[in-house]
This record gives sequence, structure tokens and C-alpha cells, in this order.
Amino acid sequence: MRDLADFPAELLHPILGLAFAGRPPPSRFDHDPDGVLDLRGLSRLLLVNHRWHETFLPYVYSSWSFDGGYQPYRCLWKFFRTIMTHPHLAALVQTLNIGNWGFGLPYYIAEQPLNLDAEELGLVSKAVHLAGLQHLEVEILSKVSTPLARNHPLVALLLARLPNVSTIYAHIPDSDPYLHSVLLAALERPCTIFTNLKTIYLLPEVPVLEPYAPEFKSDSAYYPALSLDMTWPALYLPTLRALYLYNLETKGLADLLASHAPKHARECLITCLSIATHKDSKCLPEDISALLALPKALTSVSLFWNNYKFKTGPSKKDVVYKVSNNQIYHVLQKHSSSLENIDIFHGLSTGHHNIKDHFGPLTMFVVMKSLTVQAEVLLGCDDSKILTCLPAGLRTLTLMVDTVRQARLPGLLSQLGLLVESDKPTLKRLRLCENNPKYTDPDTLEAYQNLLGVCAQHNVSFGIVGYWSPGDTDCLIASGGRCPWIWRKTMHMMGTGIHRREKVRTRLVRREFGESSSSGGEDETNFTYGVHTVPFRDHRGRASFMVFEARDPPKLPPLISCSFYFTHPDTEPGSLDLEGLFRAIENQKDDFHVRLDIYFLPGASETDCIAHYRAERATRADSRVQMQESRQRRGVESIPPLLRPLPGMIQRLRGRERFEGALCICADPDWNSNSGNNNNNNGNPEQTFSCVQFRARDEVEETGLPPRFTEVFPLAGNTESAVSGWVWNLAHGFLDEFLGPYQRAERKGWGYW
Repeated sequence: MRDLADFPAELLHPILGLAFAGRPPPSRFDHDPDGVLDLRGLSRLLLVNHRWHETFLPYVYSSWSFDGGYQPYRCLWKFFRTIMTHPHLAALVQTLNIGNWGFGLPYYIAEQPLNLDAEELGLVSKAVHLAGLQHLEVEILSKVSTPLARNHPLVALLLARLPNVSTIYAHIPDSDPYLHSVLLAALERPCTIFTNLKTIYLLPEVPVLEPYAPEFKSDSAYYPALSLDMTWPALYLPTLRALYLYNLETKGLADLLASHAPKHARECLITCLSIATHKDSKCLPEDISALLALPKALTSVSLFWNNYKFKTGPSKKDVVYKVSNNQIYHVLQKHSSSLENIDIFHGLSTGHHNIKDHFGPLTMFVVMKSLTVQAEVLLGCDDSKILTCLPAGLRTLTLMVDTVRQARLPGLLSQLGLLVESDKPTLKRLRLCENNPKYTDPDTLEAYQNLLGVCAQHNVSFGIVGYWSPGDTDCLIASGGRCPWIWRKTMHMMGTGIHRREKVRTRLVRREFGESSSSGGEDETNFTYGVHTVPFRDHRGRASFMVFEARDPPKLPPLISCSFYFTHPDTEPGSLDLEGLFRAIENQKDDFHVRLDIYFLPGASETDCIAHYRAERATRADSRVQMQESRQRRGVESIPPLLRPLPGMIQRLRGRERFEGALCICADPDWNSNSGNNNNNNGNPEQTFSCVQFRARDEVEETGLPPRFTEVFPLAGNTESAVSGWVWNLAHGFLDEFLGPYQRAERKGWGYW
């Protein structure tokens, strides 16, 4: 049998990947289907014999990861000590995946302080001199061996001592002067630091705020922004060719780049630039233009930004316009002779694109191979431009048509058919990207079928794709750099950062309300967390159920509720998988804090269900009143003094329109009927549910508005056009008000309100 060490590298690498595929971090933020290698198992191969040790040692040290969200300072120190004492191991590291180092040691992880001896401090001093940071030596030595040791200095020194690292994933803190100093040193000494660095992925670290910081109670604090104030020198690293920026705040970029203009006319040699701006970024024309125009010659560019304008000033009445599609087009013309791939995604919170703001012809982009863009951004309101505006050598065209109006789609599809039939022999792939295809209209359906036939005749691959979903092995749509596939190797660190933040926030909130930081049994081994089905009797005395996710103990039901009605005469309440229903609706959504109240009304109409809802609510407590009472009892009793067998109901919904209530109706015998697959946990995709929102009678009389608004959705999906998205939107408006009191009551052991 052939020795494993004799296998060529192109075969050995996938074999080891399959044999030692580790379990991916337990976070929904990690979308890497390959997971991570089981390094402990892989390391055992080193013990077989000397030959295997030499063969497999590069695989063990080829990549290194440090996540300060759960790994202690000691882990970072041990690796630093290894690379300082064994330079040949440092030379093997090619990929770094680091993050969450800005907060230092997580105080909820018990660990003895790390006391370094004189020899170990000598290693730190040596690293400081090798990195050219002598001016910081005293400061660094004072921070690496104290009970409150910080990660910042060691991370910076570590980066400077890995000569062959080619790819870095980094979740960087808002401020890190040591990282900034190392990057400056790399510009001054390009032959000693980052000599082989080709690709950098930069993301913002999820911050851990002080209890009285202004952002402590702000929702926007959960979406940290990436700043280049500390990392701008990376733009000029001579070996860097690809830079990916996630959640970038562009405010002040033009001034930043102008004020730090490199000496000796140093150039930015980046060829692949991906910019996914923060959802609230100002995206002023001068800032975006300065960043896009900085590289000498781009071959690939991705850009995402949101909306057309924002309001500012003391009263938020002054309107400032963001960078326009046309301005982006003019900036990109600088790279017209080098750009091969363009991916532009202009996000919108509401409404449709400004069809007067669009690109001009792209014919001057002579080497372009791939274009991903929204139809309105490329064409404006004239679909016929598709025949003349594209470069001659284009091979892949992906049009995002989510925001294209229904009446326009047939004409757009027809023009695409003419494009395929025209003198564009290089076009090999055509994709339409939308999450909710609109091909139910007869005219649109006919145009779609014609386009499909034309593509088949001309050997052009055609398909309709979604933006991305977990499990995809090919990310066709980069979405301006926001596609999770791009960040799949490192996005899990954002999840652990959020988890760390919540741990700290929970303790700070308890301190703010005068509670013990350990009240309620923080040790997670004292309880389980799962979906619970609790039977109860409605106002008619008939069997009903509430289904919710909570700790056990105490199984406290949420105060935010959504009512579900089963109206088929053959429905058997005892045979329904209500836990499966909850799981399908939850659909891995964040902040899914809602209680499902399940009722059974055989043969009932929408009107009957609304009448039952109103009658049931009249006999139940007001959720907001119960929540306020829980606040009053916060420092007195550990459990409510009076037994309330049922949690309350919301009296009025929130949103752009004022609705009295909302409910969902299943007219089939089972929520998962006719699926043909007992293992289908998301329901039958062809089965629909009626989602009803209704107004109060007096409001209907006063305004003349329709008494109710009904939509028909499938059960599960990744968009709002599903029951899962509808329920999430319904509950999310109450989350900030109700979640905090619920968590405090749960920690106190309350099982009812």
C-alpha cells in the first residue's frame, strides 16, 4: 500500500480535509461548509515517524486562528512564544484568522494572571526590536505581563514575525495604536514585514461597551462600523493585491487619504477591491471616489452602499445626497483598461431606484469579463440600451431584478433575448437574480420562456438565482461584497463577538438595576433551552396551545404573541407537531422572541377567526401592563404574588399602518400536509397560509379604510414573503420594549406573569 506521505500535494490536501474535517464553530454566522480542520487529530500524524512529521508539519502550521471572544490571553501568548523560539514554524504560517482581541481578557473566563519571567520578557523585547517598534518598548513590556494584560501588543508583534503569511482575516477594534505602528513599519521596511502578504479581509470587531457609554442602549451598536483610521497604511503595502472591507464607514476617507499621502510617491497596487459599506454610512461622493480612484489599476471591484440620501442637521431636516450611480460610473472609468469584473449593488430601504441615475455605456471597458449589477443602475428606464451598452468581450452578465416593476419585466426579458441573438458571441452565462420570482403574470411567463429557449439555441447558460443561501457551493451573486460566501472563513468570529458582548451586557444591565451579576443562576448547566408546548383553555373552554422557546426551568412564556388558527374540520390537535411548526417559523432568525397561541375553529372563516381573537383578548391581560407590573416588582418579590395562568396579549400592533391585531390561518388539516416527505421540517412549499391584519371597528368607520388586509404566504423562507418573515416582523417592533423585562423575570425564576 502506498505511503500517505508519498501522495502529491494536490491529492493529499483534500484527503486530509475529509479525514480531519473538524466541527465548525456553533454559530449561525459561520457559513463555511468545509468547517475547520481538527488540528489535534491532524497533529497525531506527526508522531508516526520522522518522515510523516516532515510531511504533515506544514499542514498543521499552515493556518492559525485566534478568537478573543472565547480564547484567553494565554493561548495568544503560547503561539507568540512558539514562533519566536522556532522561526522555521513561523515560516510555515500562510493564513491568519484573528479577531475580538480589542477587549482583552473576557472577565467571565476564570484564569490566573500570566506572569512572564525575564527570559520570556526578553522574547517580547526581541520582537519589538525586530518589528522596529523600539519607541514603544517600555509601553509594550508594561502591558504584556500584568493581571489586566491586553491582547493588542502581542497581536501586533505576531503579525510582524510571520514572514510568509499571504492571507489575513482580521476583525479589528476601533482603535489599536500597536497595529497602526506595525503597518507603518511595514511601509518603512517592506523587505522585513509582510513580504508575501497578498490578501486582507478586514471586518469591525464587535465592541464591548462601558455601562454608561452613549451607544450602550443603541440598536446601531450591534452593527459596528469598520474604520480605516488605524489601518490606512495597508492600502500601500507593496505586495498586497486584494483588499476586502466589510461594514466600512466611509465618512472622512477623502481627508484621511489626503492627509496621509505616502511619501516618495508610493502607489496603491491593489488589483481586487471589495467595499461593503455600513448600512448607515454617509457614502459621500468625495469619500467613495477617493477610495475607488486610489489603486493604480483595478481588475476587480465590488461595491455596496445604501440609499440615495440621508438627513442631517439639528432637526434632521437638511438633506445630503450620497454618491450616485453615475458618479460611480465616472470614477470606474479610470480603470477601464484593466477592469475584468464589476459588481455593483445599490441597496434601498424602501421604494424603487431613481431611473434617471444610471451608468453610461460600458464599451470602453475593453477587458471586462463579468458584470453584476441591478437593471435600473445599468439601464435607467430604457431597456433597449442592453443591446449597445455592454463591452464586446463580456462572458457573464448577472442582472438583479428584485426592484424592477412587474409591468417592465416582459420588455426587459425580451431585450435580453435580443441580446443573446445579437453579435455577442462571447456571452456564455446569463443570470437573473431575485429572491421572489414574479413569473406568474402571463406576459412575464411567456417572455421568460422565450428567453429560456433563445439561450438554449445559442448555448448560453441561463438561470434565475437567489442572492445566497447557506449550503451553496458557488456564490454567483457577490452583492457588492456582502455575500456571506466571501466571508465564510471568518464570519463566525462576529458571532462569538456578539456572544461575548451579550455576556458583558447582561452583567452590566444587572448592575444598573441593582441586581447581583450572578442572580438567576448564570451557570448554563442549571437549565436547558428548548421549545415548549403548553396546553390551555381559551375563553370558550376549548383546548388550545401556546408554543414558545425558553429556558427550562422556568418555562416563562414571552409576552409578545402571534395567534394561529386551524380551521379544517379534520384537524386533530393531538396529532399536530407544534414544536416543528415553531421551528419552521423561527427558521434560524435572530431575535426570534415570540409566543405562538394555537386555536382550533373547525369550518371558521376569516371573520370568525377575527371575532374569536377579539373575544379571547378581552379575557386576557394586556401584555404591556404585565410587563410594567414586572418592573415594579423587580426589587421586591422573586415571583409574582398573584397567579396568572395565561400571559397577556398585545392590544395594538406597531408599524406604518395602525392595525388592531393580526393572525395566521391554516385551512389544511396539518401545517405540513401533503409534503411527501416526513423529514421536511419547513413545511410543504406549495402549501399556503392566510396572514391577516385587521383594524379596529371605530377606525374603519372614521377613516373608511378596509377592515382587514390579507396576504397569502408559504410557511418558511428567507424573505418577508413567508409566514416566518411575517411573524418576525410582527414581533420585532416590540422586542426592545419587552425583551429586557422578560430576561430579568426569567433570571429570577418566574414561571408565569
